[in-house]
This record gives sequence, C-alpha cells and structure tokens, in this order.
Amino acid sequence: MGAVQPQASGLEHFSIRAVHQGAAGGGPAAPTGLGAYPQPPMTAPPKAAAQPAVQDSQAPSVEPGSLASFGIAAGAFVAAAPKAGGRTGEGALPAPRALTREAMLASASFATKADLRRFLLTPGPADAPLQCKVLRSRGGLLRGAPLYTLLVEQEGGRGGTFLLAARKRKGGPGGATYVLSVDQHDTSSHSASFVGKLSSNFLGTEFVFHDAGDKHAAGEAGGRCELGATMYQTNVLGSKGPRKMTVVLPKLDAAGQRPLAVSPRGEHDSLLGQYKAYSLSSCVVLRNKPPRWNQGLGAYCLNFGGRVTQASVKNFQLVSVDNMERTILQFGKVAKDAFTLDYCYPMTALQAFFISLSSMDSKLACE
Repeated sequence: MGAVQPQASGLEHFSIRAVHQGAAGGGPAAPTGLGAYPQPPMTAPPKAAAQPAVQDSQAPSVEPGSLASFGIAAGAFVAAAPKAGGRTGEGALPAPRALTREAMLASASFATKADLRRFLLTPGPADAPLQCKVLRSRGGLLRGAPLYTLLVEQEGGRGGTFLLAARKRKGGPGGATYVLSVDQHDTSSHSASFVGKLSSNFLGTEFVFHDAGDKHAAGEAGGRCELGATMYQTNVLGSKGPRKMTVVLPKLDAAGQRPLAVSPRGEHDSLLGQYKAYSLSSCVVLRNKPPRWNQGLGAYCLNFGGRVTQASVKNFQLVSVDNMERTILQFGKVAKDAFTLDYCYPMTALQAFFISLSSMDSKLACE
C-alpha cells in the first residue's frame, strides 16, 4: 500500500505514517474520544452567495504573477494597504505579487550572509513548495548539543545549498532555547551571523520565535520582533493520538514582501496574546492537518507525496484555517538524522525552520 513500517518505540501508536497518493483517505476517520483538534477562529470573511456565471468575454483578466493567478486570496495572508490622505485609492500600493518556484530559485543568491538573510525573510513560492532538507548532527557527550542545518535541495535531491543552522542551548530553569545563524560554524547569539531565537515554555506547549532585534527596545525601531508562535495541545492524560498543533504568524506587509513587524510591549500584543484574545486582523492562523486512522495499517496516515519515508510523531502538514486543501508547510523524517521540509507562500524559510525545530523538541506535556 506504500506505507512505511513504524519504528519500534513507545510512540509508535501515534506516529504519523506516510502513504502514497490515495491511500491516506482509504480508511475511516480517526477514532472518537481523542479530543478535538484546536479550532482557531476563522480569519477569512464568510463566502458570498454564488453569483451567476459570467461570459468569457466579460470575465475580468487576471494579471500574471498576482496572488489571484495562483488561486490565493490576498486578504487571508496580506495586510490591508493603508489609506493615503484618508482617501481610498490615493497613493495605493500595487497589488501584492508572488514568485513561482522556478523564478524564486533563478533570482536567489546565496553568496553572502546578507543574501541569505534576505532570502530567509522572502515568502516562499506560490505555485509549488520549495523543497528543503534538515540534517541533524548529534553532539554527543563532549561535542555539545546537536546542530540542525537547513539546506535547499538541489535537483534530484542530492546535496543542497546551505541556508541556516541552529543549535539548542544547554538547559536552564525555563524551557528550550535554540539560536539560529547564517554561519553553521558560529551559532552564538552575540555573533554578527545571528538571525533569530526560538524559545519555549517549560512544558514545551508554547514556542515563540524572534528575529535578531534588540529585546530591550520592544516597540521601537530596531527592537526585537516576533516572527511566529506555535502551540501544542497538552496530553496530560496520555491519550493515544497524534500531536495537535496551531501556528500563528504575522501577515505579510501590504506589498506582500515580508512579514509585518510585531514588536510587543507585553503579553497582550504578542502573537500568542492576540490569538488568545481572538484579535486576528493582522495574523495568519495555521493548524496541522488531522491524519486519518487507517484500520488496515493500524496507524494514523497522511499523504506526503513521497517526500516522507519513515513514521514519526514529528511528521506533520500545516494548512490555513481558510483552505484545508493547500499545504503550506510539511515536515517529515526520511532517515535517522535527516528530514524533508517543504514550504510555500506566505511562509518564509526562517519561519518554516523555526516551526520544524519546535516539532523536533521534546515536550513534557504532549507525549
């Protein structure tokens, strides 16, 4: 049937298994009694009533490269353009656009650290996912914490171009902390290569990712900004079921070029605070696609399109609450220390790596 065999571990009863096209939906839905998946509030307005079909000669033209040409609703991911002079349309910005995967790779440069920083904050392609891989180099007793490296896959999946590296700091009284750098040989937060930090609470149920701005200048120019947050539903009763995760990202700016600057002065205006207060006008809410229970395989299954080959509780797909059919990020295991990471518009490579690191981190209250 194309499904991989589960690994021998205590987590195998809720590891996500990969299946070929068509197999994931072959079984019944997940058994009841596992708890509802997080239901974030909808960010899109209700759909309007169906309108009569328009003749081809009267159909409005769609500009190539626009979000509409890719079937993407700009309002779900892009902030509204501010009105200039208080008059609608005066000095309006052009409609946001997106790149194809081919165009994005053709125009990208990875020669300098400045090039890498620019690429990491550029929204992914709109027509197809950008295929990447994450490699884990285990530190061991004397070599420190593992090093995680993000690479853009080359044609054929062999090798890759370096984008980003991350290393987990040694444990403290709080939760986990990962430092991200555009230099895999220098992962210090005091380095000029430092690009961001991922932090969690003690239980591993909430993760927040920041850029490299000054944490003491919140709300000011150059102050630290939040790039996203991930929440994992607690599993204190040890119920058998896959992880349930919700991701909150800032919308892209009105030009659709980079994430909005979210520099909170307190919990109330942080991304998590906005989500919990149902104040989501400037946020994108994603959740993991619920896997289906396959009775024949005795496992939860998702269709990863051949990109994932090993069962793991870390495997996931993220979709928008506005469109459950379009996968924005998928992450899964292909070897002991190798994973695939595929992302697309509106997510950036930096956000995708942050989210994947949160999935790989241990979670006391979720497993």
